[in-house]
Amino acid sequence: MREVTSEDVITSLKGVSYPATKKEMVEQAKKNNASDDIVHVIENLPREKFRTTVDIATLFEDKSRRH
Repeated sequence: MREVTSEDVITSLKGVSYPATKKEMVEQAKKNNASDDIVHVIENLPREKFRTTVDIATLFEDKSRRH
């Protein structure tokens, strides 16, 4: 299993209307045939609502800085 990137997640969310809840994002990712790994990452994001894709990208940047 390769590491899921913010780009993978954002690409899988094409068609989402922001602001969006995590539930809405999971549903759209599944409609876009996202891999189970990507869906799992979205389901485990630490927030419930996202205003823009920048919010998502920021979470991944913060995570990479901690490693």
